[in-house]
Amino acid sequence: MCCWFHCWVNRNLMSFSDLLLLSSWAGLLYIGAFLWRDLSIRRSAK
Repeated sequence: MCCWFHCWVNRNLMSFSDLLLLSSWAGLLYIGAFLWRDLSIRRSAK
């Protein structure tokens, strides 16, 4: 089990850049959602 996981991790280290890209996109989406929520709260407050 552990050896299989280690092999899986080693194989997926090649797609580390893809993981980095995905995490950066997730961060951008999170920031965008936060700003959108803040904007909608300010708009409803007016």
